[in-house]
Amino acid sequence: KVFETPIHSIKIEPEFNCREAFTRDSVEELKESIAQDGLLFPIDIEPTDEKGFKFRLLCGFRRLTCCKLLGWQHIPARIRTNLTPRQASLLNLTENLERSNLNILEEAKALGKIFPDYRTISSIAAELKRDTKWVSIRRHLLYMPELVQKAAASGRLSARDLSVIRASGNELRKAQQLLRVRSEGTKRKGHNGSSVRRKSEVKELIAQMLEEGFNPQLTRFIGWTIGEVDDKELESALSWLRDKQGWLR
Repeated sequence: KVFETPIHSIKIEPEFNCREAFTRDSVEELKESIAQDGLLFPIDIEPTDEKGFKFRLLCGFRRLTCCKLLGWQHIPARIRTNLTPRQASLLNLTENLERSNLNILEEAKALGKIFPDYRTISSIAAELKRDTKWVSIRRHLLYMPELVQKAAASGRLSARDLSVIRASGNELRKAQQLLRVRSEGTKRKGHNGSSVRRKSEVKELIAQMLEEGFNPQLTRFIGWTIGEVDDKELESALSWLRDKQGWLR
């Protein structure tokens, strides 16, 4: 059941939340949404004996912050009871994962906090209903160099990048190499001032075109520009186009 709960009766413990601290600017868009459409999802709270409060916040730190900024006195909340500390932390993590509110380092730290080292990756994956690779790379991220962790948290290194770094044998050097290539790639400019696309970006475009049903012959032209298709294959694609009425005009 959802209850209209006085906001002043809810204790907020930022260190409990698996999200890193957020700024007022970062919740501005959510605040505007709540102001326009109301609160679509209630927060989760549990009873507490803490002096001056009736409840402790479990899930909904950003939503509660927005409602405070809007001047709300009450907020819709689900009251959870009889939760162990671990169950409460797990609820906070899974709720954030469902809303995609966490960066990969926040996810890794939450796993480290909730699941002890002796827990197997497969058992954690089963409990969270996630792939074992998803769990494995986040567990390992906790032991990677600080530079890697910060780059992952900021989005400059993806989960795929972390897998490559992990298998490299020298994690710091491989991370620096990847970051340097990314930096140089963003600085390259074409003759008209536009950014020059990296090979990986072009390959992703080709894969997307094939997935959407584009004829493979058309994607060969794009592949030729990055050296993935040789001149003979390109000529074959040109011949195919010449044989089609209306393609070349």
